[in-house]
Amino acid sequence: MLSLFHNALAPITFTVGFLRQPIESVSGAFLDWKRTHFQSVISDSCHGSLRDDLQSLAPLTAPPRRFLLWQTDSDWTAYFDNSIGGTDAFSPVSYLAETLSCHGLIATCVPHTQSSSVRRGGCCGAVVFEYFGSEQTDYLNYIRLVSMRYDGGWKFETIGYPLPFEDNTRYLAANTRDRFTDDLLDHYCNALGVRAFAADFYTGPGVLVTVRDPVPSTGREMSLEAVQRGLLLV
Repeated sequence: MLSLFHNALAPITFTVGFLRQPIESVSGAFLDWKRTHFQSVISDSCHGSLRDDLQSLAPLTAPPRRFLLWQTDSDWTAYFDNSIGGTDAFSPVSYLAETLSCHGLIATCVPHTQSSSVRRGGCCGAVVFEYFGSEQTDYLNYIRLVSMRYDGGWKFETIGYPLPFEDNTRYLAANTRDRFTDDLLDHYCNALGVRAFAADFYTGPGVLVTVRDPVPSTGREMSLEAVQRGLLLV
């Protein structure tokens, strides 16, 4: 299955969000948004490698407290965070697509590591393409959703109208899991100018945003290694 950095930093990299705006615009709007919800929010410029700066997101927390924005070799800015469950890109991408009047994209590719022989832990597999616009549609501001997720069984779902580059014939496969796969996700992202799983696509620079308000008593904090063990990734 396709992955960024061979899932060495999963679950952070299971999902990547994108906004079709320069990093300066995205970081400014993101900071303004976070500062309406938290008392202390700071930002730092990042000029190293994406892999090194993704590692700086650890430990992982619920809710997330560190967020990384990264310029790509395109007109898209990437988004990651340190959520225990993996980057939670829906709210920032959906909200900022409207705020910045731009398109948003979320690419999710999660290996299925759950097994009937394992009593606890593992990942529920998922391959999901989410494309957003700046205006409300019949379902929030989604333009298109194509999703394959494991939830007690493989479930295929679409929202919105097919885009010109979609291979609709694949959606008719007899085996549900074959209806949307990582190669189709990669094809759809590439059609929009996003090479989500290619490390050299993330050219930088980046901006690290940190919320310094404490994690609430109901929250959690875990090392990246501990989360990976629980997901049966190591």
